[in-house]
Amino acid sequence: MKKYHKYILKDIKKLLPKLIAIVLIVTLGVGFSVGLYTSAPNMRYSVEKYFASTNAADIIVQGEEFDKDKLNNFIENPLIKEAYGYYSFDSDVEFQNGMHLAKINVIDFENKINKLTLLEGRFPDKDSETIEIVIERKQPFFIEVPLGYETEFLDKTVRVVGIVHNPWYFAFVEEISYQEQRPIEIIIYASKDLLDEDIYTNVVATLVGADKYDMFSDEYEEFIDEKLEELKLEHNEFFYTTRNLNQSFAKYKSDVKIVEAIALIFPLFFLLITILVSMSSITRIIEDQRNQIGTLRSLGYGKAKILNKYILYALISSGLGAVLGIASGVYFIPLIVYNAYETIYNLPPFLIQYYWGITSIISFSMIISVVIVTVGVLLQALKEKPTELLKVKTQKPGKKIFLERLPFIWKRLKFKYKSTMRNIFRYKKNLILTLIGIGGSTALLLAGFGIKNSVDLAGKYQFEEMMQYNLEISINPTKSNLAILDDYESLYIMAVNAKYENNDYISIIIPKDTFYTNKFIDFQASKKENINFGTSSVVVTKQFADKHKLHKGDNLALNISDDEYNFVITDIQEYYFGNNIYIARELFNNDIDIFYNKVYLKTQELESNLKSQLEEDGNILKVMFEEDLKYSFQNTSDSMNSIIIVLVLSACALAIIINYNLILINIHTRKKEIATLKVLGYQESEVTGYVFRETFIVSTIAIFIGLLFGKGLHYFIINRIVIDGILLYNGIHWTSYLYTFVLSFIFLIIVYFMSIPGTKRIDMVDALKSYE
Repeated sequence: MKKYHKYILKDIKKLLPKLIAIVLIVTLGVGFSVGLYTSAPNMRYSVEKYFASTNAADIIVQGEEFDKDKLNNFIENPLIKEAYGYYSFDSDVEFQNGMHLAKINVIDFENKINKLTLLEGRFPDKDSETIEIVIERKQPFFIEVPLGYETEFLDKTVRVVGIVHNPWYFAFVEEISYQEQRPIEIIIYASKDLLDEDIYTNVVATLVGADKYDMFSDEYEEFIDEKLEELKLEHNEFFYTTRNLNQSFAKYKSDVKIVEAIALIFPLFFLLITILVSMSSITRIIEDQRNQIGTLRSLGYGKAKILNKYILYALISSGLGAVLGIASGVYFIPLIVYNAYETIYNLPPFLIQYYWGITSIISFSMIISVVIVTVGVLLQALKEKPTELLKVKTQKPGKKIFLERLPFIWKRLKFKYKSTMRNIFRYKKNLILTLIGIGGSTALLLAGFGIKNSVDLAGKYQFEEMMQYNLEISINPTKSNLAILDDYESLYIMAVNAKYENNDYISIIIPKDTFYTNKFIDFQASKKENINFGTSSVVVTKQFADKHKLHKGDNLALNISDDEYNFVITDIQEYYFGNNIYIARELFNNDIDIFYNKVYLKTQELESNLKSQLEEDGNILKVMFEEDLKYSFQNTSDSMNSIIIVLVLSACALAIIINYNLILINIHTRKKEIATLKVLGYQESEVTGYVFRETFIVSTIAIFIGLLFGKGLHYFIINRIVIDGILLYNGIHWTSYLYTFVLSFIFLIIVYFMSIPGTKRIDMVDALKSYE
């Protein structure tokens, strides 16, 4: 028995390079799959724990000013778990020598819901002579105010003493004032000392039983909606905002869905390819050891004993690969994905939760697959007699191929090319493995580049083709014309938020000059179908239409400025970032008080004097330059970079490993031919070319197949990504095909040089024994 154990150890050392190859393949497959599959759950887990630690509200209630009695009446409702009231209003406040629209929340700093996280400074002191305030942290849509800064509002002097973070404002999104219908630039939290009376406008609340649900789940959303219906029966004078209607939460939830959609397809495809390649590797080991198997059978070892030996090899290599894959993938890939979104969110620290269910399924699937193929191949070998196993396996005889039936082609081929064509179809298993392996890794590579294209092309079509203006200016609504803009092409619009079906907001755009609108927005139903905006036009953006199952010709009921309006949808616009409904002014028949609060402006180049004039004009509240308009798109694109890098690098590593393994299999099965060529006087370069030529031809075919399959894979993934407010362009730029094609051939060349030592190491005497 001890001798047998020593034999096993010696055999493992001999097979070490081949076993390491299996370890690497399994490590890559398991690590990538586990990492991507657990990225979305860990993204949710990190934010869910943060919301729990700050006791984030399930709902925020808004209404007209009300007193303490009405507040208590609402809080005492049995559906309410915890709640507190506060006063909130929007007002222009002077900061840094300019007027900025601020949302001012008068709160109790000891409240336990939506707890503020102190980032700098301190919370207000009740005993201070000056009223102290804290402000929301700076982000692209909120201005920065230094600690100690003093200003006035409500005829009182206030001083900034702290910088805080509210869990409801963790995304970099533009908050629109419902009262003023323009962007909020700063959020202020002040103590109740700011007010002279005890009044309220808002209530933040958590609901009884809500904490039993995963807040990202459909069950949680359904539970909240159900409880809101009950609350509205008793308190229908209020307007309710849920977490799912909160901009930050809704955007984050949508972005996690992108990761989830990618994670659903990529790892599965990746796993299948790595299983296939690992199977081919273990098959090669058993084929190499036919002689040892025959020797063991001759010495009286039973089939079970021999089976156990190779099952042990399979378990060691695949098991070690699974462990290394879990160790590398379970933390680092989710962390990379999570950190990629720091450009568009103020994210809490990354927290990891171990999802042993999916991790075990992936790992055991890989291990069991390797073991099953080991047993299958070995049982096939054990059917042969020991005397047959001791002989070198006879090569498959060549067969006439289809090309030989075309004499006008076949006769013109040189001998080496005839031999190459015959050998390609002679080893059908190698042919199939190459087509699937190389084609699959190529498809993954193209799909990875394509996902980035879908974001970038969407931005290109919207901001460079659809939007024909390069400035968006928020103005004082009382000023319908500004002299400063007279020298430029401009379109005045009314931009307001409307309610649809009582549970969704949509931005309504009403242009002052209906037909002139077409010069500022290139309305398109698709890339090939233009829309002409006219006096009866009601154009709905595609993502909003798809979400609510709206079609051309459908009735559309909207609540605009607390009045109900009904329209007929005339067109669905292919619009990629944001949701709008464009309505012709003529359809309102003077039933609405139309005011113009924004201007679209065209300039050939942004002159420095215009920029300073716009910023200094008291009637201009905010100027959005071209780079500002592209901000959300650009950050979404940038956040995808890290994810795409992970996908592309993993696909590259897989392609190299697959190529290398397949060419080694090809060399192994062709040892006798290679040895014969050497005996006949062929140079090393000619021998290597003889083997690599077949690999090159089959791999080239596989790459083209992979490009076709990659396009379909990309189309499938993009169709599964449904994001509120974002429509991804379902297309791949030609450069991605070029990058994929070039990279695939670079991998082939790398593998070619890696395989040269394999042909040099062939023992000609040993390889030609089969001819004795």
